[in-house]
Amino acid sequence: AGVSYDDEGKLLKVSLASIRSPRLGGGRKPDEPYSYECKDRLRQLCVGKQCKVTVDYEREIPMGPAGPDGTQKKEKRKMATISVGK
Repeated sequence: AGVSYDDEGKLLKVSLASIRSPRLGGGRKPDEPYSYECKDRLRQLCVGKQCKVTVDYEREIPMGPAGPDGTQKKEKRKMATISVGK
């Protein structure tokens, strides 16, 4: 039994586990080659289809530059495997 995400409040942001893809720059850096095409293709494969999301592990990701005291803000990110059509 899974959870139906029929409300924006139920959405959970995950990153794909064990994937190395070109990164979007996000305004701070230029986009890596083919980053937009990769993201759009993944969207096309998943949108409107039933997906199974399995969280494999969590990781702390640095967010932005370190402050004057040397500390850096981190975000705990869930890394997941997504199976489409299962």
